[in-house]
Amino acid sequence: MEQSKILLYNLKSAKGSKIEKLCKRLSIEVKHVVEEEYLNSIGNLAGTLEKKEDNQLNGRTEEAFQDEMFIMVNFTDSLLDQFLKEYRKTHIDSVSLRAIMTPNNQVWNSYELYHELCRERDAMKAFE
Repeated sequence: MEQSKILLYNLKSAKGSKIEKLCKRLSIEVKHVVEEEYLNSIGNLAGTLEKKEDNQLNGRTEEAFQDEMFIMVNFTDSLLDQFLKEYRKTHIDSVSLRAIMTPNNQVWNSYELYHELCRERDAMKAFE
């Protein structure tokens, strides 16, 4: 199994530091993704896909998002369970936009994944 990793967005904060400490305890590599990398594929950011130089917004302009987000990469079921248990146990405030990298979303860029997670979050709020 490849190294487990978490991609953090807009989490250069006290909450982000707590997440980093938790990840260190669980031997999860941490990468803070910066705006200049948002057009790279999730797989490229995670180190699982080769970098493509043709990631573009097809003429659209996109503002960098400010929401906190994280993406878990190469998490086994047991590591995911342990991570979530420890996350709650250490009272880290919630990050509402979170995902697990999949074969489908690994080819998306950060903007595409961000918009999908926002759609899912908004759909879930409709049921509250």
